Amino acid sequence: MNFNQLIQNIADTHDIFQIRAFQSVNMNLTLRNQDRAKYGDAVIKEIAKQFKNSKIKGLSFRNLNLFRKVYLTYPQIVQTTSALFDTKFEKQVLPLQRGTIDQMENTR
Repeated sequence: MNFNQLIQNIADTHDIFQIRAFQSVNMNLTLRNQDRAKYGDAVIKEIAKQFKNSKIKGLSFRNLNLFRKVYLTYPQIVQTTSALFDTKFEKQVLPLQRGTIDQMENTR
């Protein structure tokens, strides 16, 4: 083996180990993500179970998964609606609550 072959062997060995390292990391990330998905499903199932007999309707496992998919697909919607909700809440609900509290205090 001459010097050029030695250099090439070192480079080839490096490339092979680098590819194997990428494959190993990829496999471990895939397994971790599968574990997270199983955990997420378990949490959603438990939430649905807790709300099954409550007054709040529409929180079935299927619906909660659909809500999650919408959120993951359109995350900007949450920011928009929460900003609108906060504004409406401050303008409409808080004055009503203040008025009710004032009325309660005046009747004492």
